[in-house]
Amino acid sequence: MAKEKTTGGTRGERLRRLRKAKGLSLEQVHQITKIHVRVINALEEDKIDEISPVYVKGLLKIYCNLLGADPKDFTEEPSLEPPKTEDQKPQELPLAKPRIDISVIRNHIKLKPVILSICLLVLAMSAFRIGRSISIHRRQSQPEKSPPEPVAAVSKKVETPPASASTINNPRLGIRAKQNCWLEIKSDGKTIFKGILKKGDFEYWEAEDKIEFSLGNAGGVDVEINGKLLPPLGRRGQVIRNISVTKQGLTVPK
Repeated sequence: MAKEKTTGGTRGERLRRLRKAKGLSLEQVHQITKIHVRVINALEEDKIDEISPVYVKGLLKIYCNLLGADPKDFTEEPSLEPPKTEDQKPQELPLAKPRIDISVIRNHIKLKPVILSICLLVLAMSAFRIGRSISIHRRQSQPEKSPPEPVAAVSKKVETPPASASTINNPRLGIRAKQNCWLEIKSDGKTIFKGILKKGDFEYWEAEDKIEFSLGNAGGVDVEINGKLLPPLGRRGQVIRNISVTKQGLTVPK
């Protein structure tokens, strides 16, 4: 695509005419080029003395490429070069101290918000990965602890002497808590347990004729009848009272 040429007027006036011919606003130019609106306005008003000479040519090239103009028509003007006096000696140039324009540096930083955001995001992701690696290492280094209740239940079965035929038919109830659950247990009409069964605990009861129990969190426990695991008796947080276990089986009140 051929570059457009403009004549007549100052550099800033020609830039403004090209921008308006393209139908672009200052804000649209800023969104495309990431050049701050204040800097664009300074270029169009020929106030380049407010911008550091280090950045002027680069900014003009970016702006001209957007407008479809030849950057040479705008960057080769004498006003972009620092003025030289007759008294200036070449050998004294290395001794000149560079001048740092703080305001221009701030404007240049504002021109790169996307790059700054990406850097911050990369730093945050790196910190998250390091923290996650440390957490995984700590978990792997800690020895696993087996819940004491299942071990106790196994030891009971091992140590229990062979039962008679009548004992085998006795109703037996086992409850393991997946969450904290309030329980009330009655064996042959006598209350033998009433309280909170904490998460991870396992308890076992046996009666001659009948076991009655009530749950404060029906979905938060696993219930075993005569060694067989039952499906959940209710929802989490649901209260079910007077569930009975006899030699004939389980009865859950409606």
